[in-house]
Amino acid sequence: MRKINFKSIWQTVVIATALAGLLLCLNGCKQPIDSGNTTTNAPTGTTAPQNSTTPSEDTNPTTKPTTPTVDTNPTDVTTPTDETPPIDCVHELGNWIVEKASTCTTEGVRYKECGLCKYKIETEVIPIVPHSASSWIIDQKATCTTEGLQHQECAQCKKLLASIVVSKADHKGYAIRGYEATPSTPGLTQGYFCTSCGTTAQEQFTIPPLNQLGITYQINADRKSCTITGFSNRNTDALILPDAIDGYTVTAIKANAFSGCTALKTVYLPDSVTTIGAQAFRGCSNLTNITFEGTTIQWISVIKGANWDANTGNFKIYCKNNYIAK
Repeated sequence: MRKINFKSIWQTVVIATALAGLLLCLNGCKQPIDSGNTTTNAPTGTTAPQNSTTPSEDTNPTTKPTTPTVDTNPTDVTTPTDETPPIDCVHELGNWIVEKASTCTTEGVRYKECGLCKYKIETEVIPIVPHSASSWIIDQKATCTTEGLQHQECAQCKKLLASIVVSKADHKGYAIRGYEATPSTPGLTQGYFCTSCGTTAQEQFTIPPLNQLGITYQINADRKSCTITGFSNRNTDALILPDAIDGYTVTAIKANAFSGCTALKTVYLPDSVTTIGAQAFRGCSNLTNITFEGTTIQWISVIKGANWDANTGNFKIYCKNNYIAK
């Protein structure tokens, strides 16, 4: 009996099956392409989707779809900008609008725009504004012994605009009374003590007896008053005039009465004096102060002739309520 080789038979079946599958695949690839929508048979064991369509490529279209073109330069629509004014806008010119205010250091900018389309019609530069001066600022307060200092600056940028030196303040205190000399006895001039600086602002001087001064005078027309004409002791450094001589009230000093008295340093005048003649103290180069027994208002009202104090230096005038500069 002949044996059957099952192994060979199995191999033959496998090979035949493989060849059959290959032929089936080749036949499927040769199917014509349907230009329309076709329903594809699903392979065995699967369910084909219902009403599924596959778009096909039209290899020879009769009409091609057109792509809409965009007009890059429309004539009927324009977006307004600062550079391009809107078309067909009747501009309404408005008021100036400040874009940037000017200061004392930088320029500003302003413009006018259309009230309808807001287009900037006109632009201009605003000039720099002047500095705004502040009130005087005290850097150092003046006292009766030291000068002061003040300055002005711009209220915006703080630039220094002006600076001045302030004169010393007046001494403030009280008068120290003196007493008059007689023909044979000395007297004492009035003094002044300043309570602000705590010093004697006006020293007191001894008044020599009138007979020692050798004061000369002349009686006025009213026969009640007299005018001082000079004095014989021209080497004295202190001249103290009484308010009356021999019963006559001293009201005036004659022109050139004490001119050229270089030794003279201090002059004491009574408040009865209302007139000082021209060049009365001219050339008294060492004169440091004149003490007037009256008030500052009385001293200002005294009639003074031309050059009454020429070439006398920077002397001071003391009154009983205060002192004033020359």
